[in-house]
Amino acid sequence: MWTQGGAHPQQYLQQQQQQQQQQQHHMQQYMQQHMGGYPAAGYDPTQQQQMHQMMLQQQHYMQQQQHMQQQQHMQQHPHMQQQQHMQQQQHMQQQQQYMQQQQQQQHTPAAYPYQQQQMYAQGYGFSPPTNSSYASSAAASAAAAAAATPGTAATASAAAAAAAAAASPYGQTPQMSPYGSAFSSRQTAQPPADPELVKRIRTMAGKEYCGRNPEMERLVRQRDGGDPRFSFLMGGEGYDYYRYLVSCYEKGLTPDQEGLRPPPPPPPPQQQQQQQQQQQQQQQEAAAAAWGYDIESLLLLYKQKQHKKKQQQNIFVLLGGGLRFAAAAAAAAAATAATAAAAAAAATEM
Repeated sequence: MWTQGGAHPQQYLQQQQQQQQQQQHHMQQYMQQHMGGYPAAGYDPTQQQQMHQMMLQQQHYMQQQQHMQQQQHMQQHPHMQQQQHMQQQQHMQQQQQYMQQQQQQQHTPAAYPYQQQQMYAQGYGFSPPTNSSYASSAAASAAAAAAATPGTAATASAAAAAAAAAASPYGQTPQMSPYGSAFSSRQTAQPPADPELVKRIRTMAGKEYCGRNPEMERLVRQRDGGDPRFSFLMGGEGYDYYRYLVSCYEKGLTPDQEGLRPPPPPPPPQQQQQQQQQQQQQQQEAAAAAWGYDIESLLLLYKQKQHKKKQQQNIFVLLGGGLRFAAAAAAAAAATAATAAAAAAAATEM
C-alpha cells in the first residue's frame, strides 16, 4: 500500500523529529554565539529584549513550517487521511459496542443471582427476553409452547404457572420478594376463633419462650405433644398463626394485629381547615402568654430595684438623723459640764 507513493508514517515522523532536532541545535548555536558577546559588566537589557523577540519569531516560523508540511503531506497522500478517518470510526464503533454489552450485562437477569432472576420473572418493573427469564431450558420451552399454542385464558394461565414452577428449583413460585419482608407486603395469618387458644399461642410464641429460645418448642412437643391444648404445635388449629408470630419475633417485628383493618379515611377539607386554625390560635395564645409573662417579670424586677433603692435612701436618712442627734447631745453635755465647772470655781473663790 505504501509503495504507491509517499513514505511510511513512521518514516515521516522520524523526519519531522530530525528536523526539529536540527532547528533546536541551530538555535542553541545562535544563543551561544550571541551570549558570548556580552560585555564584562554583565546584563544588557536591550540585547536581551532583542534576543527574546528573535526567539519568538523563530518559534512562530517553525510552527508555520510544520503546519505547512503536514498539509502538503496530507494533500499528496489523501489515502492516509481516509485511513485515519476509518480507524477513528472503527474505534468509536468498538467503544459503543462495548458500552452496549456492559449495559446489557448489567440489566439482564442472567447477570444476577437466582432470587433476583425470579424478581424479574415475576414482573418487578422489567420484562427480560424469554431465554434469560427462566433458570432452565424446560421452563423456556414451556413458556414458548404456552405462547405458541392458542387457547383460552385458563390454558394460558396454567401454562404460565407451569413455566414459573419449572423455573423455580423448589417446584413452586416464590411468593416473597428476594429482598425480604421490607420490600414485600406483610404475610399475615388469621388468628383462631377461640380467644383462649389465641392467648395460649401468643404466650407460647412470645419473646420469653420460643421467640427467644428455639429449644423450648422442641421440649414442649416432647413433653406435651399429646395434650390437645398444644395441638397448634403439631399442625392443628392455629399452627399458621403460631408460625407467623414466631417469624415476627425472630425478625424483631411486631405482629400486624391491625393488618386486616382498612386505614381510617382522611378528615374532610373543612375539618382540616378548622384543625389548622385551632392550631394557629393555640400557638398565638401560647406566644402571647409567654410575651405577657416576660413583661410581667420585667416589671416585677424593675419594682424590686426601685424598692431596694428606696430602702437604701431611708437607711441613709436614718443614719444621718441619728448622727445629728448624737452630735447635738454631745454638745449639750459639753455645755452642761462647762457650766458646772464654772459654778464650782465661783464657789471656791467665795
